[in-house]
Amino acid sequence: MLAPWADARIAVRLGRTGDDLMTHRSNDPTLLLSFLASLLALSTGLTPVATAQSETPAAADSGTTAGSVDFDDVSAPGPFKFIVPGFDNGPLLVYPDVRLDGGVILSDVLFGNSATTAPNIYATCDTCTLGDGSGLPGVISGTFTELADAVSLDVFNGVASPGLFTLTAFDLTGAVVDSDTVGVAPFGSPGFVQPLAVSGPGIRSFEVTTALSFYTFAVDSVAFSVPRSPWSDLGAALAGTSGSPTLGGEGAMAAGSPLRLSLQNALASSTAWLVVGTQTLNAPFKGGVLVPDVNLAGFPIPLPVGASGRLVITGGWPAGVPSGFALYVQYWIQDPAGPVGFSASNAVSGTAP
Repeated sequence: MLAPWADARIAVRLGRTGDDLMTHRSNDPTLLLSFLASLLALSTGLTPVATAQSETPAAADSGTTAGSVDFDDVSAPGPFKFIVPGFDNGPLLVYPDVRLDGGVILSDVLFGNSATTAPNIYATCDTCTLGDGSGLPGVISGTFTELADAVSLDVFNGVASPGLFTLTAFDLTGAVVDSDTVGVAPFGSPGFVQPLAVSGPGIRSFEVTTALSFYTFAVDSVAFSVPRSPWSDLGAALAGTSGSPTLGGEGAMAAGSPLRLSLQNALASSTAWLVVGTQTLNAPFKGGVLVPDVNLAGFPIPLPVGASGRLVITGGWPAGVPSGFALYVQYWIQDPAGPVGFSASNAVSGTAP
């Protein structure tokens, strides 16, 4: 028999059969991850807890994946008017590591055969129209599949006036991680192609913009590095009314960086219990498996699931957490279609790099 666990907010009684009682009172979901961060910061020594080998995922790999996009994998015309949206030339381009939008792939003939990786560039324009009569937004953007920590590219000024161009990187909350601005000479002059680069933990997206009032510009040689994600999927979901709820963890787990926990496919308008621990338990529970060991004061915490079956909470990762510190998270959802009135998400682990 597993020992009962309780604190001032919630009581969970764990037994062999999983026929257990959860009681709670309300908590403010907007403060949850800040509360979690405080708990972590106050944890004795903030040291990783050793568990059995079969229960412990491998520590996050510190290696990075280098990626690049040079736009040279398709044939491209010179003028914007020959591009019809929705095909290989854009505006939306989807690659394994990054999704780009806001421009179209053109031959660099329009830009003086100056592509840094010939023959194509990715260009935008405020007055040009595409083959279907539509225009472009004048901002070239990119969104990464996994969080990046560095982005670099070359920017081309396509007009006869000098101008400032800026590359800005954003985290998963939309806050600025880093930015780089460069003065670019008029088209055809020395210096009308210039490099831009940004870096920092947890880059979800980036934008290239210009201060010019009228503009045509392009980018090429987009390069980026993506560290191995500190998050791992540990499985153990328990199906309910809507199938198996899914939980995802995002964030670099670097000091001050944002975190996001996203639950999907839960029973709409139900109550989901956020279970967090610093080691695994993997105990039979309500017809499924309770993965985290509930060893942090204040958890589990009941939260309201939205009408869409989703629940997203965000917060910041505290400073001073040592490399290798592990966190285990799972949701349990009140759901009459579950074996004992509950469904469960997969569990995820996050390991500080």
